[in-house]
Amino acid sequence: MNRYTKFISSFFLSSMVVSSSSSVASCQNEKYKNATSVSIRPADEVVDLQFNDGKGYSDLIGLLTYSTTKIYQSDDWQKNLPLQLEDDKVLGTDYKNTEKQDYSNKGWDEEWQEEYEDHFILGPHDGSKIYTTFSNGNVNFTPIADEFVSIFKGINRLKSSFADNDYRYYLFTISGNKGNSKFDLYIYQLIEYFDNDQNAYIGQYYKRFQFKADLKYFTQ
Repeated sequence: MNRYTKFISSFFLSSMVVSSSSSVASCQNEKYKNATSVSIRPADEVVDLQFNDGKGYSDLIGLLTYSTTKIYQSDDWQKNLPLQLEDDKVLGTDYKNTEKQDYSNKGWDEEWQEEYEDHFILGPHDGSKIYTTFSNGNVNFTPIADEFVSIFKGINRLKSSFADNDYRYYLFTISGNKGNSKFDLYIYQLIEYFDNDQNAYIGQYYKRFQFKADLKYFTQ
């Protein structure tokens, strides 16, 4: 895995303000400053998700409320919980939109034996990111977990890519207000590149899919 690819993986960690010298690239190296993914274009429209045959609200809510599912709302990972409901009828907390993040990271690159200072800019997106975790408690940063693929049609083709000049991820987010039975799920495509004008690594989110959910259809 090259240094730019290592940097790309840090975008998921950065949503929890977690970075390490082994997962970021030095912006002093011209080779990686020229790596972009501008060939990936935003979708023309947002597609409505549909349940797979035999799947429904019980499967979706079961996954979102499962103990190893985490909805990112805090830099303290232990405080991030599965979907919170009140009497299985309404949301038990707010799932707010994620604002733009702009920060720098300094450290020592062991591979290149040099100090670095990288500038990161992550664009905003609707809702809060949804993560799943493995049985050992480690976070699974695979954007589209297999459990989601089994529930919704057509998303099995969404694959992360680390190919040269083609860095993309897909991830689920959730948006909704406490006390409301309705909430929205989105699938975003995250595209990353280095912007020479801003001298920064850029991460832009593009909304690809959506699902308008209502807990009134959920029966255990």
